[in-house]
Amino acid sequence: MEGKVMSAQEKPYTMDRRRFLKLSGVLGVGFATGGLLPISESVAFNKKLYKVTKTRPGMGTFVSITLMHPSKTEAEEVIGRAFEEMDRVICLMDRYRPDSAIGVLNKEGDVADLPPDVARVLNQSLYFHKLSNGAFDITVQPLVDLYKRHFEAKGLPPSERDLDT
Repeated sequence: MEGKVMSAQEKPYTMDRRRFLKLSGVLGVGFATGGLLPISESVAFNKKLYKVTKTRPGMGTFVSITLMHPSKTEAEEVIGRAFEEMDRVICLMDRYRPDSAIGVLNKEGDVADLPPDVARVLNQSLYFHKLSNGAFDITVQPLVDLYKRHFEAKGLPPSERDLDT
């Protein structure tokens, strides 16, 4: 083939380092931001209702809210307020956030100004703990740690005996 000019259809596709890095960067940005962008869907369900769905990342997964409503605009506003409320509660209750009330409680063992919503959840947790004779237990961290240790050490969940201790 020496001396012959190849058409675009005849040229073999080659991947040099520069092309690979460009493609990787574009795909990486696409995948990274694709998961961060909210996904919305609004369709007329029938003559009287719209089905409005919004999905976005939250709490380490994707959260979807679907609402059936006569007004598409009102449905979108209500879903927006629901996501705002979810964000507010996460800011209070997220055990991974050192500045959340639960994060401070886990670290310090006490919270000076416990937000009313957190106090309500803790009181309800104590109520269900008593009602279930201890079967319901809000202290999930020791259980999470037990599972983590077992999976790291053995690749298996803890046994029934381990869970009972």
